[in-house]
Amino acid sequence: MRIILPLSYSIGPTLICIILDDNDEFNASILDRVQPKLINIFQFDINNPSSYEPPA
Repeated sequence: MRIILPLSYSIGPTLICIILDDNDEFNASILDRVQPKLINIFQFDINNPSSYEPPA
């Protein structure tokens, strides 16, 4: 799942990710202090997100 957030969320680790499993294959998981990856929206292909690597 990919979610595009405003730039203000990329400044620091301010997000919490909660992962739930509805078919009992994995345990639920919670991660805090998550900082999203900063991307260039003009080069990012939402249909192929794994090929994008931001410049260092």
